Amino acid sequence: MSDLDEKDADKEVEEHDEVTEDGNSLSPVAKALSQVEVPKTARRVKVYEMEFDNWADCGTGYCSGLIEDSLAFLIVHSEIDNETVLLKTQIINEDIYSRQEDTLIVWQELDGSDMALSFQEAVGCIEMWTFLVDVQKAISTVTGKPIKEDSLLDEAALAQHNLSESMVLPAAELSNFAEINEFVLCAMQSLTTREALRKLIVSDHYAERLLELFSLCEDLENTQDLYLLCSIFKSFIQLNDDAFFEPLIRNDETLLALAGVFEYDPEFPNFKAKHREYLMDNSRFKEVVPIRDPEVLKKIHQTFKLQYLRDVIFSRVLDDPTFCVLNSFIFFNQADIIKHLQHDDVFLNELFGLYSNPDENDQRKQDGILLIQQICQIAQSLQSQSCGVLYTEFVKRNLFSALDYAMKHENPVVRNTGSDILISIIDQNPSLIWKEFENDVAKFEDENTVDAEMQNTPSQNAQQSMLTSLISMLHHESSLGVLAQMTEAFKALLSCPGSYGNENISRAYDMVNETNIENGLHFIDVFYQKFLDKLVQPLLQLEDPEAIGDEQLNVLSNICELVGFCMRSHENWLHKRETFSGLSRSVAKLLHCTKKHVQLTALRFFRTGVGAHWDTMISLMLENHSFDAIFELMLSVRTGSNLVTSACLEFFEFVKNEGTMPVLLFLYSNYQDKLSVLQSLHTFADLINTVQSYQQSQRQTTENLDNTENNQEVAKNDISTEASISETKDKEPSADENAFTEAEDTHLSEKTVISESLTLQSEFVGDSIDGQEQHIENTEEENGLSDDEASPKKRQAREQVSQATEAKFDVNGLADLEDSKGLLSLPATNEITDDITPESVPDATPKEENTHQETSSPAS
Repeated sequence: MSDLDEKDADKEVEEHDEVTEDGNSLSPVAKALSQVEVPKTARRVKVYEMEFDNWADCGTGYCSGLIEDSLAFLIVHSEIDNETVLLKTQIINEDIYSRQEDTLIVWQELDGSDMALSFQEAVGCIEMWTFLVDVQKAISTVTGKPIKEDSLLDEAALAQHNLSESMVLPAAELSNFAEINEFVLCAMQSLTTREALRKLIVSDHYAERLLELFSLCEDLENTQDLYLLCSIFKSFIQLNDDAFFEPLIRNDETLLALAGVFEYDPEFPNFKAKHREYLMDNSRFKEVVPIRDPEVLKKIHQTFKLQYLRDVIFSRVLDDPTFCVLNSFIFFNQADIIKHLQHDDVFLNELFGLYSNPDENDQRKQDGILLIQQICQIAQSLQSQSCGVLYTEFVKRNLFSALDYAMKHENPVVRNTGSDILISIIDQNPSLIWKEFENDVAKFEDENTVDAEMQNTPSQNAQQSMLTSLISMLHHESSLGVLAQMTEAFKALLSCPGSYGNENISRAYDMVNETNIENGLHFIDVFYQKFLDKLVQPLLQLEDPEAIGDEQLNVLSNICELVGFCMRSHENWLHKRETFSGLSRSVAKLLHCTKKHVQLTALRFFRTGVGAHWDTMISLMLENHSFDAIFELMLSVRTGSNLVTSACLEFFEFVKNEGTMPVLLFLYSNYQDKLSVLQSLHTFADLINTVQSYQQSQRQTTENLDNTENNQEVAKNDISTEASISETKDKEPSADENAFTEAEDTHLSEKTVISESLTLQSEFVGDSIDGQEQHIENTEEENGLSDDEASPKKRQAREQVSQATEAKFDVNGLADLEDSKGLLSLPATNEITDDITPESVPDATPKEENTHQETSSPAS
């Protein structure tokens, strides 16, 4: 609608305004709207707005109608706080509204934005649409502007709405049970009539009046009416209304009557349940410590009965919404119970005082442990803050003494209960145990205290007793459930502060509390220093896994699992090399066990180690020959198709991909026969190919280096020969030097003579070098030197020859220079030959300084 149209509409309304005698403005539109019935019930709805051709969710709330003077609105309040207004739109007399399907109302605001309301129930949509149409009709009667018939309710919806408004329940009498049952079943078929039925039952207290007739019907032994009554209440329960359940569970009489109605189920006519007998049996309620508040005691009994209704009586007729309704009643009752108990000093002192009194009855102590477990289970469903306050209060009241009693008890049920309590505390707030340990650790600085008997009071030694008890349970426990819980307890305690919060969001506070972080890290350090060796002692003492029973094998498997967690989570184990070296030997023995789950546990230990810290774990495995057992296991399961085979292949696949070449070469050289058997599997075939390719490349590299060295030797010999020839040219004709300075033609003739002399000189020098090398080789044979031992002497001799050659080059260059000036002067040839004779290289090991001085003398 344009701004001009909006102004015209406002003008039409203003023209019909009247002024009363007292001066107040009274609009005819306001008079007309005062006749419109505003919906009494707010309807749950989602608000949508069109943004970029997509419907954007603006929130969920409750929609209701509102009339203010001459204006009518649809208003939606947020379901979160009931104060935030998600939408408030004025209803105008324009054809901009449409109802789509059964639950949508769509329109366009005056500013051009498209809005939509999506109702949870069709009856709510019809009710709000009726209000909208009534407002438009009221405005049109004043303005005279008609509305289109298409925008009204369709006939079917209107008829259904009228039917719901005209519904009347039959009177609550015994003679009407059949009519009531038929009426209720028909009303449950439609959302509109179902909603109307809900209103009738709640407003008229209809359910309570029917329950009053139950005892009379039972006294008359009218079985058929009892079956009808049970069918009626099955339909009532499916209405999912808090207002229906609340009066029924308010007192024990109506609750027991409701349970009695469901004893006569028409689907089981030959069977009658005994729900009331079970609920009225007070022997099932054990009061370990008296609860003196009658309101709390009443809520405890009520909660027990509600849980029985939910889990037993209503289990076949409950749907998810009804289940949530009952859960909400149970939750609020439990919250009130926990809130009272955690502040009842008398109750807590009596409860935990049972475990500081050695003369107390053992059965009462067992019941006390079960009570603590129930309280902890209830607290886990509460908010994290409330649960943390309860556990803190328990720790102050000497909770660890109770846990020490439970975990040392001979009854596995009591031990399991104690471990469950410990797990719930650690999972919620491990800092309680870390802090207690930090306070007491100064009293136990001596490492022998870990193995010694506890001599102090339980309150002083609770922390240490708990840790040693946990270790003792792992060593001697026969119950798989308790073993698993103890392993999880250790994992939670040894989790680095903050890391466990990824699995349990309630522990996210670890990451920001510096004190908790320090206590947690100190706890881990002390565990490695004092408790790790005691924990793994049964594994270190293992000799033959086939000689021990299944229970002990389960213990060893859990210890392996826990140690694997430590390797994966910490770096502290790297400082316990001796301990883990023994573990590597012992765990390798478990690979020979015939139990597959034990083999998998041992293999997972090595796989975790190499994945966490490759260098350390591989060195331990090579040192203790752990690969022998792994290869034997792989050979025994290579033809199978099971989890052990897959785990072995994955282990070697990891070693092949992540391992260094020295490790692969070691495996290839020491287990070549086993690898040849396994090469039909692609993992081992790839490993063999990788090693062989590396060896081939190494051999090729070595051959290339040898060829390069030989080429260098040949080139050096060629250079020496050429240098000798050049040097001979420069030095031989020195005797007739002055005879060639008289004339140019005579000089040329003399150079011919010099060339002939150089040829003789080069032959002489070449013979001298060959003789020197032959002398070196003869000396090596006489002294029995190997090639490797003689090679340094060869190199020294060759360096001497090379220096002599360099000197000849110097002489040659000087001779050419002098020749260009016509001043040729060559030294005697014996100055060179004397320097490189074989006799000048005693034992083929010349000294570098002397050789350098002698060979450089001709250049001077």
